[in-house]
Amino acid sequence: MKEFLKRTLFGFIFLVLVVSTILYSSLAFCILMGVVVCIGCYEMSQLASASKSNKCYTFWICFFGLLSYILIAIGATISGAIKSFFFIPLVFMLPFLFALYDKKNSIAELTAAFWIPMFSVVIPSGIMICIHNTNFLHLASGATIFSHEANGFSIGSCNFPLGTELLLFILALVWINDIFAYLVGVTIGRHRLFERISPKKSWEGSIGGLVFTLFASGLYCHFKVFLPMHIGLIIALLIVVFGSFGDLVESMLKRHAGVKDSGKIIPGHGGILDRFDAAFFAIPFVFVYLMII
Repeated sequence: MKEFLKRTLFGFIFLVLVVSTILYSSLAFCILMGVVVCIGCYEMSQLASASKSNKCYTFWICFFGLLSYILIAIGATISGAIKSFFFIPLVFMLPFLFALYDKKNSIAELTAAFWIPMFSVVIPSGIMICIHNTNFLHLASGATIFSHEANGFSIGSCNFPLGTELLLFILALVWINDIFAYLVGVTIGRHRLFERISPKKSWEGSIGGLVFTLFASGLYCHFKVFLPMHIGLIIALLIVVFGSFGDLVESMLKRHAGVKDSGKIIPGHGGILDRFDAAFFAIPFVFVYLMII
């Protein structure tokens, strides 16, 4: 019971911190996600490193990860253009350059150590900044996916743009899926979803998370002029499916590294990746879907 209360308290503090920075300003959210990128790259580099010797590259992984994130954030905020991602292939060449002078680690080990944090932390964080920026959404997609009446939302006398609403909508669905998958799984979970990787996750919990997430998305789209109902439900489905894969992938990496949590920064929860794993894995798929339609 004590562990549950601690998990609930710090989960609530984490939620308030993320939501308040999203609502406060783009700069505040950019700074918060910059901190997340630094810690997330560190945690992922520790999980993904195949040997102790290539953990000496942790500084460079965090440095280039943060630099990449800053360039994405600047490009998305100032120009609002998809070309803010164009320099990333240059970063992907770094492990090959390091491998030329490294006699201890193979090119495969160095590639994994550099690429996994880029794909799983840096790019999803940059995409979240892009979604938060309404100008980026309008330029990238023509905003044709949104209802004509949709122009953001208000809390009291404060008006918030469409990008803020969309990002909060996506994150809320991620959190709803996590919460109800956990609650349903603990209550009635009997059949293991992927016992080899995560012994505690159940099919009942996954189905419970799916039902509540679809219901929440449909309810919001029905009462709030925002997204057409079918698009909101597809986004919810993508979040449930790929968010669950994100949980499993992180569990696989933790099992590979022989640790219970990715870190210890959030009491009762573990590390940054333990809180963002589902969001980081699902958001790129949601983003691509939004760009396609």
